[in-house]
Amino acid sequence: MYKRFVGPRAVGTWLFRLIAICVALLGLAAPVFAQGLPQTITSALVIGQWANPITTSVFSISATASSGLPVTFSSTSPTICTISGNALTPVAVGTCTYVVSQAGDSTYLAVDANKSFVVSGYPQSITFDSPTPQTLGSLPFSVSATASSGLSVAYSSLSPTVCSVLDVNVTLVAVGTCLLQATQPGDSNYAAASPVVRSFGISMPVTPGPVVVTDGDVPLPPWAYVALGLLLLAGMARQRRRA
Repeated sequence: MYKRFVGPRAVGTWLFRLIAICVALLGLAAPVFAQGLPQTITSALVIGQWANPITTSVFSISATASSGLPVTFSSTSPTICTISGNALTPVAVGTCTYVVSQAGDSTYLAVDANKSFVVSGYPQSITFDSPTPQTLGSLPFSVSATASSGLSVAYSSLSPTVCSVLDVNVTLVAVGTCLLQATQPGDSNYAAASPVVRSFGISMPVTPGPVVVTDGDVPLPPWAYVALGLLLLAGMARQRRRA
């Protein structure tokens, strides 16, 4: 009976069983690795775009996967930009973020790549004519400027000791050069316009001089008085010689 359990054959059998059990336990504990080859995505650089509310810019975006499999695009900031297929449309100022995806297949693993770019406001400009020169003491007057966007323009005085502005009305304060600035800060579609500065002069009012009343005689020039004086002296000299 003892030999039955400790003989070479029994020892070999039990050793084989022990090894089998260890292999099975190691198999259960081993991590499960995903099957498939990794791949990468290369996306074309997207430069800043304008969000034009009048003629919205739609442009194509492109990317490739190292596997050669097709990629898909999706926007993660739909309030800034939308995507249909590979056509991207900016809709507002901000940072447009989108995802380039490749779902993988039986050979390649899936992969995603996040991309972003800045959508700047559509440019605008201000047209502002210089006011005409003014005289101190004149009533306040209004100014007018226009922005190419059609948005309202704000005004401010860069020389408050000379002139002041309230809304669109300019009040003259002192003699000097008044500097007015027109600005438009932009909105969700337009970038801020470059400020425009205009100037005009403020002078003292002209004080009328004293009124001179004449009897209609034309005054003689100075040389005429000199000539008359010489004639008078010559006449007096002749009279003395006669006497």
